[in-house]
Amino acid sequence: MSRVYFHSPSGEAELRGSERHWLDRVANGLAEAAWNVTTFERAAEVMSMVAERSGDGYLHRDLLAAQANPGDYEARKKLVNSLKLTLRVSGLDLLVAGHRLRTANIDLNTALVLGSDPVRLAAKISGWSEEHAWVDGPDRTWLADLIDEGLRTAIFRRGFWFATVPDGPKDTWSDQGWEAVQAHLRSNDVEPCVMSYSVTNGFPNSSIAAWEPPPMPDGWAPDWADDDQGRTEWESDYPTPGEKEARYLDDAHDLWYALPVDEQWRLAMDGLRTSRPWAQLTPDNLGTTTFHVGVTVYDLFAADRDDRVRAHFEEADVDG
Repeated sequence: MSRVYFHSPSGEAELRGSERHWLDRVANGLAEAAWNVTTFERAAEVMSMVAERSGDGYLHRDLLAAQANPGDYEARKKLVNSLKLTLRVSGLDLLVAGHRLRTANIDLNTALVLGSDPVRLAAKISGWSEEHAWVDGPDRTWLADLIDEGLRTAIFRRGFWFATVPDGPKDTWSDQGWEAVQAHLRSNDVEPCVMSYSVTNGFPNSSIAAWEPPPMPDGWAPDWADDDQGRTEWESDYPTPGEKEARYLDDAHDLWYALPVDEQWRLAMDGLRTSRPWAQLTPDNLGTTTFHVGVTVYDLFAADRDDRVRAHFEEADVDG
């Protein structure tokens, strides 16, 4: 079962993967309603924004088939259903006013605009837990209090009852881990608390730290090449300098784990603060730091859509 971890130098807590999936639904539900893909006309309007080479050519084929046969109800229904499923599951690349957009970001931005603070936190956990969203020490209590609000309003789930056998009674409780996360957050107001998702890198890790092993020493060979047979195999299996160096780097990356934990944390936090300042959650930026640029579903259906999209890119100063 997957987990969202909340790491600190002195410990960690975990949120169940089932709650992460629930937060995905919370975060994306508002956008699903805003897309409102219930008619062929609405689906065609969405398709007019889909980049030609977004990897979803079957949708363009379905659109053409429906347009070629205006009276074919089933063809129109097929496009509507396929588009709704694609938006929900994999998302689409859009091209609007000369800028490329991803519907996954647009969906989460819509939650930031429409949602309460717990919904906004759901969006940040859904979108950025694997990107190491984090809070600094002084904001840990704020985050724990925000979780309280989410639990009080039932947007977050303390747990749920489930059956352990088909059609059996729902008599087994699944604690989702929020109380443990809150206790961990409130246990310290100095250390940062950083998220990770169990299907990707934990924290701290060498990638976010931009840590590289030292250069390969002259004459380096793996431990198993310590006798005549081993050296012969080493030279035979890795005959060129480039192959030797590649093997060295494979082994040398394990040196990261030999670093003291406090050094790993120092390097990883330096890297996180430098490369992903947007991933820091604060009371002031929870709803204002957006996913890519701040385009929402509602922007895309406004009469001044193109002007809105251009303005978002100008404000964010990023290339589409």
